[in-house]
Amino acid sequence: PPAQRGVMDALVLVFAFVTGACFGSFVSLASWRLPRGEGIVKESSRCVMCRTTLAARDLVPLLSWVWNRARCRACGASVHWRYPAIEAATGLAFVLAVAQTGLTAQAVVLCLLAVALMVMIVVDFEHYIIPDTVQIALLALGIVYHALLATPFA
Repeated sequence: PPAQRGVMDALVLVFAFVTGACFGSFVSLASWRLPRGEGIVKESSRCVMCRTTLAARDLVPLLSWVWNRARCRACGASVHWRYPAIEAATGLAFVLAVAQTGLTAQAVVLCLLAVALMVMIVVDFEHYIIPDTVQIALLALGIVYHALLATPFA
């Protein structure tokens, strides 16, 4: 029935937003660490002021910032609004990709492109550089995206 279809579509978009916000958390981490030459995979998330490793409850996209009143639970340092803004923007990018293409391989590649572009935009805005690793990721994703959409010559 059409009503069920509308509910399913809404749930898919909510799922896309939540997934995007989670990836937005990664964007925040990567855009902070890459310009400083820090690793983005092996090291745990930590407060930039007191270096305390963050617990899972501190890493819930958007909500942790609100729950903790924009402060580190360990040292009370202010947590910049850039973190929830990046999470929300990435969530919105995922919603737009899924709304445009549905749950497809194309949507997945578009979402990954959005993540790489968000990292590039944030790093460029804050440091006036674009890390090589981001450019390489964009190149690889662009090739994958083209391969998914390539049509043979007529």
